[in-house]
Amino acid sequence: MKSDVVRQIANELNWHLIDLRLTRMDSTDLSGLPYLHEESKQTIFYLPEFLPTEQMIQDWGKDGCIIFLDELSAVEQRLQSVCYELILDRKIGKYTVPSNVMIIAAGNRICDGAVSYEMGSAISDRFIHFDVMTSIQSWMKWASYREDLGRGIVPAVKAFLQARPEFLDEGFKSVTDNDDKINPSPRSWEKISNILEKITDEQKLKIILPGILGSAASHEFFFAIEELGSLAPMSEYIRLGIAEDDEAIKNILPTKITGLYGLGYSLPAYCKTEEDFVGACYVFNVLGSIQDNLPRKEILVTSVITLFTKAQKIDNKKLPHKICKSPAYKTMREEHMHAFADLKTV
Repeated sequence: MKSDVVRQIANELNWHLIDLRLTRMDSTDLSGLPYLHEESKQTIFYLPEFLPTEQMIQDWGKDGCIIFLDELSAVEQRLQSVCYELILDRKIGKYTVPSNVMIIAAGNRICDGAVSYEMGSAISDRFIHFDVMTSIQSWMKWASYREDLGRGIVPAVKAFLQARPEFLDEGFKSVTDNDDKINPSPRSWEKISNILEKITDEQKLKIILPGILGSAASHEFFFAIEELGSLAPMSEYIRLGIAEDDEAIKNILPTKITGLYGLGYSLPAYCKTEEDFVGACYVFNVLGSIQDNLPRKEILVTSVITLFTKAQKIDNKKLPHKICKSPAYKTMREEHMHAFADLKTV
């Protein structure tokens, strides 16, 4: 996940990314291979081709470059020494790092339980240090970023984690008697999403998922999948929304938080036409109008943001504008103005 953060930074800056997975490298992969020059009788080092030059950056059509040293704290001492030269001196042999190249490193802490070694103060002082912490808000933003790249997270995973954010990582241990050796992580949920896109057989999933999430988390996730599987067809929600049939919509709305979040992600994914989006607006208005103890305000706002994000991808300007002009959307805004008070994008 750390590499995804760096990749997103590079994309936003229009910089090229050189992602070096240091645990797969030997020291000579970075320092270069020695070669005896016959005429001078001197040893010459052939440097790796991936080290960027100003000309290379220009040829890539980028404004700069990031050299990402991943798992710096986990590599053996010889390779660390070469990395130190690159970081401290911005040089390796005769190679000098161009001024428009940024060096970013990442690694696990010793307290994380991963393979990790203490970094010396000489190199630590050259970095600005950030501890990357998991939160459902940042993970959902990352999921939206993936959708922009055409690699979205499936609705079932997003709905489950919105409803049960303690299962994003090991936070659920505080509320369950869990002793699994395997526990969920932000990366494992990405893997689960990829698997659900390819495998639908329930028996196979019940074998595979515990091996990725652990038994406690996968048990809770299967309950969520069953709840999402009980949703009515998305076409039925749209049909009733277009017909403005409040009672019929209420009869098929899910009654649990996971199902409501699932509808909030699945219905926008189904929408393709202006009529679909208007019908979805009406359904979400009914969803938010029911009085109970569920967090309907948060679910309503999340659902509408997802709906407009999908509309913008289809037609960045015209379709969202048409939705805003529809009576269904205007009614929703009027009845739930408090939910949208701090939301300027919708």
